[in-house]
Amino acid sequence: MVTVGYGQQRRESVTGSVATIKGTDANVGVIANANGLLQGRVAGVNVITNSGEPGAGAQIRIRGGTSISASNDPLYVIDGVPIQNDATEAGGIGIDGSAALNRSPLNMLNPSDIANITVLKDASATAIYGSRGANGVVLIETKRGVAGVSSVEYETYVAQSTPSNTLGFLTGNEYRAFIQKQVTAGTVNASRLTGLGAANTDWENELTRSSATVNHNLSFTGGNSSTQYRASLNYANQRGVVISNGFERFQGRINANHLALDGKLRLALNLASTRLILA
Repeated sequence: MVTVGYGQQRRESVTGSVATIKGTDANVGVIANANGLLQGRVAGVNVITNSGEPGAGAQIRIRGGTSISASNDPLYVIDGVPIQNDATEAGGIGIDGSAALNRSPLNMLNPSDIANITVLKDASATAIYGSRGANGVVLIETKRGVAGVSSVEYETYVAQSTPSNTLGFLTGNEYRAFIQKQVTAGTVNASRLTGLGAANTDWENELTRSSATVNHNLSFTGGNSSTQYRASLNYANQRGVVISNGFERFQGRINANHLALDGKLRLALNLASTRLILA
């Protein structure tokens, strides 16, 4: 079965351009948000991460760009509800610009709660969602309870990151030796050398670090033929290799379904609360 925006169809009956990713298959490694589940897994969808910082925003293009001045971002729909695609930004003081690059709006969603992602890539997305779906639609469906199956699941991982390359700046002593040669050659005034001081700080080393990432997921599922539920808790803390850079997520989610009036009325509850701390 494939979710196509206006219901579900068998894959062999789908006539539009639709791609589906299972969350359990794509959620491998350190995945901070749903952008990581899409990257490199759907033909015709280009995902370019803006930076290497934790929870970084991403430029997602479905079959290329369609506008010069307007947004080319797709529409995100979580459990049937379109979300506002506003990138979040860490607080700070910027000089002649913003303090930091934008982060992904999908950081509010725990990747372990995602059951599958369906990408609508053709004009049928516009027919369903209007002009907001002109750049394609990313449908995200979260996990739900199953009748007759009760379980408690806990998963965790710990990861570590270190800078892989350095820029190879001159040390303080090397720079002073270079300036001394310029003074000797008469191209630089001697006052330039005396103003350099005697420090030999490696600022690249001072600004970077070996960082740790921890993630904890706890979920409860259960139900019977008329009522099914799934509740989950998530804590994620990913520190960047640059000091004072990272993000922390606290999330609780409850999904429940109930059939009433002998199955004639279906009641659904999708409730999520997320707190993001960006640095």
